[in-house]
Amino acid sequence: MKRFKHILLVINDDADNEAAISQCVTLAKQNKAKLTLMSFLEESNSLLDFFESHTSENLLEMQKKTKIEHLNSLFAPYAENVEYDLVLRKGKAFYEIIKAVLRHDYDLVVKTCEMNKVDLGSLLFGSTDMHLLRKCPCPVWLIKPKKKLEFKRILAAMDLEVDLDAEKINTYEFGLTVF
Repeated sequence: MKRFKHILLVINDDADNEAAISQCVTLAKQNKAKLTLMSFLEESNSLLDFFESHTSENLLEMQKKTKIEHLNSLFAPYAENVEYDLVLRKGKAFYEIIKAVLRHDYDLVVKTCEMNKVDLGSLLFGSTDMHLLRKCPCPVWLIKPKKKLEFKRILAAMDLEVDLDAEKINTYEFGLTVF
């Protein structure tokens, strides 16, 4: 079984990240993995920032400081249990996450789901989540906010085109595994 050694936890400012943080810390402890928290800075488009570059630099520094304080306070209950780093990015979230995975060889991306505003039984993922599921070069674990931490079903995508011996095929179960 492959062990995770470098996990990226993406903090979603618009969601409750408690379940994702808790699961990620548990996984990092079990695998003795390094954990990195990634969050994103808001992009400002005000005319003041455009015309006065020193003001925009000051605002950016204040925003960075506030975000780091927020992330440290959010992660404070878990800080003793696992070693972690903080990373702040600016830009399109899915693009920056994929770049980070490629540059730093993360084994797993954990993120709280962005639930769509349309209430169809909470079946739809947000745009960033869909981009990550389609394009991320490593496994992505999306966790619903405010959900209980016990899982009844786990769905795994499998490549059925792989050439396997007939003997080996009988040992695999395809489909949904219920715990």
